[in-house]
Amino acid sequence: MTGRALVPMMALLLLAGCAGDDSGNNPPESVTAGFERGGLSDVIVVSATDRLPLRSAVLVGPGDERLQAYSLDVSSSPIQPMSLGEAQLMLTPGMPHQATRLGAMVSRALIRPADPSQYAANWHAEHIELHFGDPGGDERSVTLPAPQPP
Repeated sequence: MTGRALVPMMALLLLAGCAGDDSGNNPPESVTAGFERGGLSDVIVVSATDRLPLRSAVLVGPGDERLQAYSLDVSSSPIQPMSLGEAQLMLTPGMPHQATRLGAMVSRALIRPADPSQYAANWHAEHIELHFGDPGGDERSVTLPAPQPP
């Protein structure tokens, strides 16, 4: 492909990357819990995208047995992943480089059940309690069903 043919194609890719709505700045709130494929088979991964930071994640078992997450990470206003067309344009010399930040926080908590065989037998009776926000400010709680073990 010649350089002259490449310029119009790049312009079309740039326009296609700019098309669409502005919802990327305010992503919908989402919360999931599960076991990651290819990850640790005995660790529940809780992922949340929300305007409030995740402050605690607790696995609640039969008899109100409570197990806190052993790891909780929050990233405030992370950069939105680029589309394939945007990534290709970033490699083009002279093209402006721009990063889009999400108007939310991305949180990730890791919970390792104390006894994986007991969890596998009783996971239907367990749930995960999540608390978002800061004391004195906006706060909310979410309860998720415990994920099925792998």
